[in-house]
Amino acid sequence: MTIEQLIYLFSPYLKADEKMLSDFKTYTDELLAWNKKTNITGITGEYEIYKNHFLDSLSILPLINPEGNLLDVGTGGGFPGLVLRIVCPNLKVTVMDSVAKKVVFLDHIIEKLKLTGAEAKWGRAEEFGRDPAFREQYDVVTARAVATMPVLAEFCLPFVKVGGLFIAQKGRDAKEIKNAEKVIEILGGKLEDIRKVKLPGDDSDRNIAVVRKIRNITQEYPRKPGIPEKRPIKAK
Repeated sequence: MTIEQLIYLFSPYLKADEKMLSDFKTYTDELLAWNKKTNITGITGEYEIYKNHFLDSLSILPLINPEGNLLDVGTGGGFPGLVLRIVCPNLKVTVMDSVAKKVVFLDHIIEKLKLTGAEAKWGRAEEFGRDPAFREQYDVVTARAVATMPVLAEFCLPFVKVGGLFIAQKGRDAKEIKNAEKVIEILGGKLEDIRKVKLPGDDSDRNIAVVRKIRNITQEYPRKPGIPEKRPIKAK
């Protein structure tokens, strides 16, 4: 299956033009080259990059407003944020990571692919989440399986506008998402859906948590760096 067919599979209204296809090829080549000198991702094969990074990123495409703004927390090599920007040229994207060398790579990719409206930020979500320039400023905030669901919710919901979405791409265990429902409510969100996705060539289910921000978050959150992981919020 080609990347063009994959884009159509997840969003039939989007047509993969030559620039999109060229961008994905360049992205792959640059990721493989950079990975030889610095660890950007543990996935090092071309097919695996297309499936586990590009295709997995595209699985949330139907949930994205292609004209809105999106923040990707703990983006790593730019997934899903920069992949979504490639297929949605009018989407404004900020990708954020706490690892400096990954942000250097992200800056390189943004410049190499001329991704206008995209920027990379280096730092902790807990610190940016208290900055008025970022707090409750985004239509959509995304995160892949970088932490448990209660921790991800504390990292990400402070950035989401009231009415916007927090989308967490998790693994096979939907129970982890369901068990975090009360914590999500404490943080001003409502678990709206748990979507199961299967990627072509992969029999295992992947779960996508779709959380709607229904009210402003209190100033208590996010807590200081390191605390969310050490003392995750417990449901009252």
